[in-house]
Amino acid sequence: MHNVVITAAVRSPIGTFGGALKNVTPVELAVPVLQEAVKRGGVEPHEVDEVILGHCIQRTDEANTARTAALAAGFPDTVTGYTIQRQCSSGMQAIMSAAMQIQLGVSDVVVAGGVEAMSSSPYALKQHRWGQRLQHGEIRDTVWEVLEDPIHHIMMGETAENLVEQYEITREEQDEVALRSHTLALKAIESGHFDDQIVPITIKERRKEVVFSKDEHPRADITAEKLAGLKPAFRKDGSVTAGNASGLNDGSAVLVLMSEEKAKEK
Repeated sequence: MHNVVITAAVRSPIGTFGGALKNVTPVELAVPVLQEAVKRGGVEPHEVDEVILGHCIQRTDEANTARTAALAAGFPDTVTGYTIQRQCSSGMQAIMSAAMQIQLGVSDVVVAGGVEAMSSSPYALKQHRWGQRLQHGEIRDTVWEVLEDPIHHIMMGETAENLVEQYEITREEQDEVALRSHTLALKAIESGHFDDQIVPITIKERRKEVVFSKDEHPRADITAEKLAGLKPAFRKDGSVTAGNASGLNDGSAVLVLMSEEKAKEK
């Protein structure tokens, strides 16, 4: 079994829902990250055996996100790629799958990670292919759908509430973690701690291009008092709020993984 090493780790800045990256597609978000990753990882695109990306809300016009993004990034068509959907752990599974391929000797070099562009995720007209004959049609939100369990029809926020009950977590404890998370993230951003891992994203607007290079989701105006004043978002008597729940975001991150033998050749 081969040892696995990581030679590069690169990400985009993280956009908030409806923020700077709202019109950027998943492939557009992944391309500059893939390009920078191989550059920092010390490999040429043609040396990569596989590109694996985790992606929840996959678009039909960018089918097999990993493969499409790799080709758009200038990787030759000899580099194969596949996309994984395992909900929130999709990117993690992509990296695990890459490591396993290398351990087994199937691949020497794999670029793996995840991408999500929730802001540009489409709405769907599911019953209109053969015509809407009678009554009202419905437009379905693909973001909302992916956050809901299709079997039990429970939202992720409801799952959080269930865990709150199971582990007896108080509202104050949740707010404390949220405040600490925002505070530490802002300190890291202001100190430039994340700068060397971020690849700026160039956004095309009507008459100009804007470079987006800083995480925008952490809020500088957050306080314990403001968090305490928010109403529950999922249950009337719940404790999960818009302030302490996981955010909706846009971003991409990848690693370059190699066998130890291959890395020593570089």
